[in-house]
Amino acid sequence: MLKNTKISTRIFIGFGTVLVLAMIVASVGYFGLINAEQTFSQYRKLARQTNSDGRIQANMLMTRIFAKNFVIDANRRNIDGVRERAEQTLRLIQDSLKLSGTETGRNVLIADLEENLRRYVVKFNEVAELQNTRDNLVSKKLNVLGPKTEQNLTAIMTSALDDGDAKAAYEAGSTLRSLMLGRLYANRFLIENDEASRARAIREFRDVEFNYLKLAVELENESRKALAENVQANQSEYLKAFDEVHQVIIARNNIIKFELDRIGPAVASRIERLKLAIKHEQDTLGPAAEKALTQSVVLTTVVSVIAILIGLLAAGAIGAGITRPIRKLTKTATAIGA
Repeated sequence: MLKNTKISTRIFIGFGTVLVLAMIVASVGYFGLINAEQTFSQYRKLARQTNSDGRIQANMLMTRIFAKNFVIDANRRNIDGVRERAEQTLRLIQDSLKLSGTETGRNVLIADLEENLRRYVVKFNEVAELQNTRDNLVSKKLNVLGPKTEQNLTAIMTSALDDGDAKAAYEAGSTLRSLMLGRLYANRFLIENDEASRARAIREFRDVEFNYLKLAVELENESRKALAENVQANQSEYLKAFDEVHQVIIARNNIIKFELDRIGPAVASRIERLKLAIKHEQDTLGPAAEKALTQSVVLTTVVSVIAILIGLLAAGAIGAGITRPIRKLTKTATAIGA
């Protein structure tokens, strides 16, 4: 085939063959690197998503901890803690949405997560408002009216004893005893929120009313009658405030039980599902990337070896095609000269 080909053409073919083989090797290596780059880019994206989800999970956990602490100790620090951590979590959710790109399933989960967290914050704010109402009723009503009623009954009892009115003093003492027991169980309800304590407090307050009626019959002194009227008015207002506190506490506890305690674990579960989904992708992508990289290295090596062999064969063939005519010419010239 190369017998009738010019030497320059043969040299060109030789260099062309080498270049073609070099291009084949380079192409195999290039596409292998491109595939590896895409794989590692995807793996890096998953790693960033994992990191983002981990930060969301940590901040959501702190949000729930501050909320739980607020239920135990309703102070401003815990309120601010819930709001700050929730805002940080929402910002991280937005960042996570950007990382997700067009992943529909993940975007749906994250959007649902954001919706639930916003509802959690709204419901917590309702709890905080109810807690503030409860605290105001306790500090401005119960803790004021209770001692006033106690002081008035004590004044009636002391005055009756001083005047030798034993019957009035006894009834005042009985009323005072029921009042103290009622306040004791009312305070227990405020702390423990148990209906048994509230029921006992109501029962004692009914005894206060019953004993008050008997006390009113025994009173003849005008000053003691005035004190007794104050007792009745204050106790009536106290009972009204106690009923309001009960309703507020029930409403607050229902939000905590049916909203916060439901949404919190649900949000945590969704975050965990996101993390597990990414972990599954990483567990699949990691070995696949390793396998693809190994295959790329092997393929590049094989193609390189084949290219070298072909190059050697081509070089030998072209070299022989060039030197053979020259040898013939040399032999012919030698023969003619002889």
